[in-house]
Amino acid sequence: MPFLVRKGNTFKYYAHEQNTGSRTLRDTIMNKTHPTPAHSRRREWLTFLLITAVFFPLLSIITVGGYGFIVWMLQIFFGPPGHGA
Repeated sequence: MPFLVRKGNTFKYYAHEQNTGSRTLRDTIMNKTHPTPAHSRRREWLTFLLITAVFFPLLSIITVGGYGFIVWMLQIFFGPPGHGA
């Protein structure tokens, strides 16, 4: 069964499994687990906190403020809401 192996920024294509002792190269690659580096986890948490503590609050303020501005402008041009009669 053909498969690709990534080495750096390049991929190497294997048309068939190469035997490396008792295990094949594919088994060796597929069974390796690579734990997430600590700096990657830290960066992911910082990104999450930036999005939840800064981006979403600013987005909600801009949305509510924009809606208020639109209503204010409409009231300037068309007058305040009346009783409808």
